[in-house]
Parts: sequence; C-alpha cells; structure tokens
Amino acid sequence: MNTPPQETASVAARLLRARPAALITDIDGTLSPIVSTPEEAVVLPESRKALRKLSRLLDLVAVISGRTVADARRMVGLNDLLYIGNHGQERWDRRTGYRNDAAAFAGEMRELRERLEGELATVEGTRIEDKATILSVHYRNAPRPVAARERIIEALDRIMPSDRYALSEGKMVVEVRPKLPLDKGKVVKSLVEEYGLKSAVFLGDDRSDVDAMRAMHALRPGLSSLAVGVGGDEAPAELAEVSDVMLAEPSEAALLLARLAVLLASSEEKSAERQTQKA
Repeated sequence: MNTPPQETASVAARLLRARPAALITDIDGTLSPIVSTPEEAVVLPESRKALRKLSRLLDLVAVISGRTVADARRMVGLNDLLYIGNHGQERWDRRTGYRNDAAAFAGEMRELRERLEGELATVEGTRIEDKATILSVHYRNAPRPVAARERIIEALDRIMPSDRYALSEGKMVVEVRPKLPLDKGKVVKSLVEEYGLKSAVFLGDDRSDVDAMRAMHALRPGLSSLAVGVGGDEAPAELAEVSDVMLAEPSEAALLLARLAVLLASSEEKSAERQTQKA
C-alpha cells in the first residue's frame, strides 16, 4: 500500500533530526520516470529544486546510480552533491574529485562489447550501452522482450569470462559487471561510516536499490533510517518487501523531497530562533 508523500516527508523530517543526517537517492525510476531509452530520461524539475535545497540543510546528499558518474552529474545538474556511479565503481564530489575503482577492466570490457555486438546482431530491439566498466544490454524496445532477454543471457553465458565478470538484471536490462565487492548496499554502509551518519533516508525503485535498503535495515538501531520505495509497473516484488514506505511513482518522490525541504528549513529556523532567545 502506498503512503502519501506528505506523510512520508513528516516521518523523514523527524528522523533526520539525528545528526549527521543524509538523503541518498537513485535516479532512474526515482527522480526521473522510466522511458524508452536512457538518453531520453530527465530528472523532474521539482526533484532537482528540492535536492538543491536539501544539500544546504543536510550533512550529505548523495546520488547512487547505475549510470556513470558523468551521466549522473549531467542529469541531476547539481555540483554540491556526492555522486556514486556504475553501482559503486565510480565516485565524484567537489571536495575529492573523481575516482574509478574498476578502471583496470575497461580494455577487457571493450573486447567483450565487440563480441557481444556480433552475438546480438540479429536480435531486434536490443541495444548495448557502454559504460566503460559495465555493459548494459537493454531490451525494452524488443518486439519479443522475453525472447530477447533469453538470447542476451545465452550469448553472455557463451562469451563472458565467468571468473572475472557477473550478470545482474534491472528493469528490462541485463548488465555485465566486473566481479568486485561493490553494490549499492556496500556503498550505503561505507557512506554511513565515512560521514558518521546517525540518520539517513534512501529512495530507490529497482533490484540494485534493494541491496541499499537491506543495508540500511542491517545498520539499525545505530542508524535511524527510512527506506522509501518508488513503485511502478516494472517494480520488482522484493522492493515492497524491504521498503518501509512505498510511493507510487517519481512524481510522488518529487513531492516528498519538496515537502521534506520545507519541513527541514522550518525546523532550522525555529532552532535558530530558540538560540537567539537564549542568548
């Protein structure tokens, strides 16, 4: 059952009083609606505006995406955020700059892409998105998506070095990733440790976000946390199982973020007034 965004914002605002506090969010399907191709996706303006405000009110606002860091930064368009790309392989913030923990795999991944293009040349509606150290094979536009998915997995089983790479799946996409101890759950745990977080709110919509939500549950009670699932026709069943609350779609996530920014700003103003009165 979905929870009204305004109600969720009130819960989140109370929780985020424990400092240091963070908002951590996915992009596609969370800040932006799912569309036919990744290039068409656009972050909702209301979400961007709210994230800008929240970055001034919280100790950390972070974006964790399956997109590259460069693509995530282009979409969100805010330089005061921390960006984690390729499910944890890449990182950028204004303070420390850019880092890629999987750069050594780029050459092998180019070779794998060339082989995969040949394997899928006759599979209509498939498209390989090259993210340097991850290959994302989309089949959303395939006339027969179930059959296309099977062909993609069969091809990768034949050509992918299973000792160095692994498959994962998202919404109408199969991904090839290096076998590294990285996922959104591990990213969340590292951010909690790095920033000494006492509270955090996470928003996500897909299987990779489930890892982050499970990590937040595991960090309780030391971390006061709220896992917010953003649903839709393609939301995986396990999303509702691990989410503390569910929203219906990205537009509701935008409402949540906007209301949360208002509540946190009001709380800061009241706190400042009390300090002035005491002085």
